[in-house]
Parts: sequence; C-alpha cells; structure tokens
Amino acid sequence: MWHSAQNVRITYKPLEPLKGDSPRERIDDKVEYESIGGKGGVKSVSGIDTAETVGDGSIWTWRGKRWLVLLSSHWELLGWGERTLADGTTERWMVSWFAATAFTKEGLDILSDRREGPSKETAEEVLAALKGLEARPVAELVAKEMVPVAISLPWKDT
Repeated sequence: MWHSAQNVRITYKPLEPLKGDSPRERIDDKVEYESIGGKGGVKSVSGIDTAETVGDGSIWTWRGKRWLVLLSSHWELLGWGERTLADGTTERWMVSWFAATAFTKEGLDILSDRREGPSKETAEEVLAALKGLEARPVAELVAKEMVPVAISLPWKDT
C-alpha cells in the first residue's frame, strides 16, 4: 500500500465508546504521508476505528471522515510489544493486518513509535515471527509483499 509513499505516520487517539447496548471502543485515526521524494506536501486520510466486540481491541472497522464517510475497511491487531534498544530508549511496536478494499490490496503494517520507523532488530524479529506463523496466508503475504516504507527525515509538517 505504501510503495509510492514515504514518512507514513499514523496517530491514534481514544474516543468515547459507542453508547447503548454495545459500548464498543473507538479511536480517531489519522494517517499522514508524503509522496516519495517529498513532492506535493503532506497528504492525510482520517477516519474512526470501532472495535468489533466490546472489550476486544484486536478487530476493528475503519470508516472514513468527511467525503470518505462512505468508505470502510476491516483491520486486525496481530501483535504488539516493546523493547529496550541499545541506546537505552524504549521502542513500542505493533503489527496490523488489513483486508483488501476497492482502493488497496490486503496488507500488513509494522508500526513503531520511532520517527525513524521500526529499528532493524525489531523489524527482523517481527518479520521472522510472521513468516513462521501457521496462518499461511499471512506468512505468504510477508514473504511476497512486505517492503520497508521509505523514511526521509525530517518529516514535513502539515
């Protein structure tokens, strides 16, 4: 999905749960990215993620905001963790899988809270674990489709 983008960043902010019989968790979801080479400025896509089940933050439905309100997609949190890097800082990471839509192919993202993206050690460890999964479609997706997203610091501001 990000082959023609660089400096992809996703910001999640908690929202009030849905009201009623099913108070499912919700998060505000803002994706910002630049075209490779930084031409054209920062682009963004915003939406609201709603958990499929109360108390289970692993399966989500994204729905776009504003003119994208008619679009939705399904994604799942496959894993997350944190590790202390050699410089003593802590890196938090997560892996998400998303279903194909009319605009994107099925894919996996390894996200990190580091501006530079996942550390080499974290990326290698997570990729090895994904390749070893018994869920063959995920392992095959990693083997065929996963490529690092380009990072070119400093990021442009929105």
